[in-house]
Amino acid sequence: MAAVKLLSAVVDQKTSLDGMMDEEHGNPAYRALNAADRALVRAILHSCLRQLTRIDAIFDGFLDKPLPDGARNLRHILAVAAAQILFLDVPDHSAVDLAVEQARRDPRSARFANLVNALLRRLGREKETVLTEASAAVPIFPAWFQQRLEEVYGPDAARGIGEACLTPAPVDLTTRSDAAGWAERLGGAVLPTGSV
Repeated sequence: MAAVKLLSAVVDQKTSLDGMMDEEHGNPAYRALNAADRALVRAILHSCLRQLTRIDAIFDGFLDKPLPDGARNLRHILAVAAAQILFLDVPDHSAVDLAVEQARRDPRSARFANLVNALLRRLGREKETVLTEASAAVPIFPAWFQQRLEEVYGPDAARGIGEACLTPAPVDLTTRSDAAGWAERLGGAVLPTGSV
């Protein structure tokens, strides 16, 4: 529920994700969660926002006709569930059940609960195929930004920039002693600064 609320605020109201997830002043729905649930919501939202163009393209390909213009919350419910199914280690049935429950609770999307169930079950069955196809055909950036990147850098470099944005930043650890030992245990490398 919190992930859908935060996604809606970021996408529809252009609110800062970092501001929404601030431990002290962020969204009340996020602050009310325990640490483990906050970490899950953060992972869901980062995956969802990084891959939103591809998630939308997958669902657009599944639908015979587009969702109504007023179904923004339904799109967010689907996107949050898709991020869990496609990119996180969340059992498909859990993501589907939660999304269907959320759709039923929201008066704006209650009539689409069966559609949510059907779309997400299909996504679970076809996830490898549709993700491979979407990754090959759909850039991660919105069309207007992708076009600007291609004009400046060319199509191949623009695609490379997009793919680089999907790679999480590496984490550096500074140890008090035995950096080489920690690097070996963690499978890392000792940097010139002495960090791992």
